[in-house]
Amino acid sequence: MEDFFDFHSRLVMTYFSVYPQIHLDWVINKKLVGGDFESFEFPIVFKHTHGIKMGDLLHTQWPSLYLISNRIEKLLAENNVTGWKTFPIKIFGKKGEEVLGYNGFSVIGRSNSKVIYDNSKIIEKRFVSNGPLCRFYKGIDMDMSKWDGSDFFMPDSITTIYATSKVYTVLSENWTTNVSMKKLSDNEYDEFVVKKLNSDLKCIII
Repeated sequence: MEDFFDFHSRLVMTYFSVYPQIHLDWVINKKLVGGDFESFEFPIVFKHTHGIKMGDLLHTQWPSLYLISNRIEKLLAENNVTGWKTFPIKIFGKKGEEVLGYNGFSVIGRSNSKVIYDNSKIIEKRFVSNGPLCRFYKGIDMDMSKWDGSDFFMPDSITTIYATSKVYTVLSENWTTNVSMKKLSDNEYDEFVVKKLNSDLKCIII
């Protein structure tokens, strides 16, 4: 997992953020993020929610549903980054003006593997003095024999975007803005959230 990263926005309130003007739920959102466009009518309209600073990656308030700038799109294409595609959108700003230069971002690469926490390191943190110790899983595993080799990819079980070190190099060396990428071996996951996620998945499978 040293060579793989998660991919998301920085979630900084000063960055321009939007919200989709169509009905979404968890299933529909995963289809859009995953590039399954059969049930959608384009362009999809997004409206400004907060922030004024324009980043190369725009947050939409939905998990892993991002809009990318023409600049990122060009960088990915020029560097032959695989596992992604875009979809047509319209963005309207705070005063109703149309904002140009962005497209919707979907990931079509797959790992076909569930996220595995069995080999994660258990760490404890105390966020305030005299506060309780909180437990976290540090690092995750996946069965990469099932990975299709794409630079951007998603696992089966969750709507999370992962990327190779190639993506990290392209985006970091070109100083793209509002993009956050962290090694999967360094990521920390709250123990409560992990256990709840695994419990929910078992219920779905049963």
